[in-house]
Amino acid sequence: MADVQQISDDSFQTEVLQASLPVLIDFWAPWCGPCRAIAPIVEELAGTYSGKLKVVKMNVDDNPNTPAKYGVRGIPNLIIFKGGAVQEQIVGAVPKTQLVKAIDKVVALAGLETARPSVHRGRNPSQRRAPSAPRRRPSGIAIPESRNSGSRTRGGERRDRHRRDVLRRRRRTGHRWGVRFAARSCAGP
Repeated sequence: MADVQQISDDSFQTEVLQASLPVLIDFWAPWCGPCRAIAPIVEELAGTYSGKLKVVKMNVDDNPNTPAKYGVRGIPNLIIFKGGAVQEQIVGAVPKTQLVKAIDKVVALAGLETARPSVHRGRNPSQRRAPSAPRRRPSGIAIPESRNSGSRTRGGERRDRHRRDVLRRRRRTGHRWGVRFAARSCAGP
């Protein structure tokens, strides 16, 4: 894995804005739990995109000027710079796939090939089945209707009748939204 470099307000101009590669900067704090949760993912991405993306971290407690300049109000906050301009900004602890999508978009815009391996769900691409034709019912077979599908079926009529009776009883007894209002006064006998 590639080493993630720590930067400060003083080195931000040279390390991020004047960098020849796109730069992912992680604004974090040592007391932030979500920041510590995504730190291994950020380090893994630094290794995966080594030579194609520069990954740096900035402690917001020690360096308040740069986060204030870029509107960092919540951490973790990941900003991807390219050519000195903000390209993507991700706030909060997000899944790795969301980070990879944002990085791929910026790296592709930079004209560089992405280092992300293709991901296949459970099968080798050569073992994939061709999509089958949609299944059709043979003619002459009736499709059974659900018991709860509308008021035309027997179950639907029962349900509608039951609901109507419940509402009538509630209106008659003064029952509203789960609270019964007594018709008697609070005075004693």
